[in-house]
Amino acid sequence: MEDEKKNETTLAGGEEIEVEVGGEKRTIFVKQLSIGELPKLAKVIAENGGFGDEAAMLALYAGKDRGAELEAAGRAGLEAIGAVLDKGEELNLPFLEKLLVRHRRRGALFGNLARDILSSKSPPKSRA
Repeated sequence: MEDEKKNETTLAGGEEIEVEVGGEKRTIFVKQLSIGELPKLAKVIAENGGFGDEAAMLALYAGKDRGAELEAAGRAGLEAIGAVLDKGEELNLPFLEKLLVRHRRRGALFGNLARDILSSKSPPKSRA
């Protein structure tokens, strides 16, 4: 059952959640970010000494317009913002963690080689 839900979420590109803002119920779609968006999320999380920029995370997860709408609601929107951030982390952090592990592994294996190639003005010479 859990796998079916994950597959539905991935196919839909996220999940809808219901939140309350100022006594009014709203449905908000929380995105499962694409692989191209995950580096943006990593950067946003790393800001402020690792505490992250939650307004930027909100915009990534819910879209700029919906995020701005929740922020504009002030105190009435705080619980809704928290719900969106929690769902966004649930949907995105497991894959981001795996992505970062792969990046770290590649960096350890190929970091110096890549730096040497990129800093070189001519292609590397064959040793044959």
